[in-house]
Amino acid sequence: DGVIVYGETDTWSSVQISHAWMAKIDSDGNIVWKHMLDNGFDDEYIAAVLENEDGSYAVFSRGDHKYFCLNQYTHVGEKEHFKKTEVGNYGIWNAARLGDSYIVQLGSYMTNEHARIVKVDCEGNITESFSYGDENSYYYITDMIEFGENIYLSAYVVPKLENEDQNAGGRYEIAAILNYIFENNLWKISDEELT
Repeated sequence: DGVIVYGETDTWSSVQISHAWMAKIDSDGNIVWKHMLDNGFDDEYIAAVLENEDGSYAVFSRGDHKYFCLNQYTHVGEKEHFKKTEVGNYGIWNAARLGDSYIVQLGSYMTNEHARIVKVDCEGNITESFSYGDENSYYYITDMIEFGENIYLSAYVVPKLENEDQNAGGRYEIAAILNYIFENNLWKISDEELT
């Protein structure tokens, strides 16, 4: 009977307070309800909204760049539950329902961890955590869905390169190309070379 849209308040001041907002929009484009998440953070964004079996909404947000949050809202937009867990500098990159719980991908560009998965119960407690990876590769998860009570991941693997931090600045997939460009001072690249 509609869609959930979400975003955040753009703030351009020295205070830099940014609030997360969400709204339900009906099929005619009218706002049914809208709410600002007021969880006590100076900076909060919504990463995913999932509809629960009963029509309520699980809203995953990140507060002050270190808290993982689960907000539960009724189908009419009333807040029922909120739980925050300090996880450090991990962003929320994907989320999917799994029965009466959730599977969430946390990631960090700082630590090059792109395949950390946590299982979260409906109260917002992280009950399990695991990561994909090995000594010679980086694992990247790009999407996840639930189907038939299973979670399916869209992912790929990139081999680690020697001296990658000095040479690529963390851009592992294109390190060889960047090295070539920097070593040869190629600051203007033709369309043919770029493709």
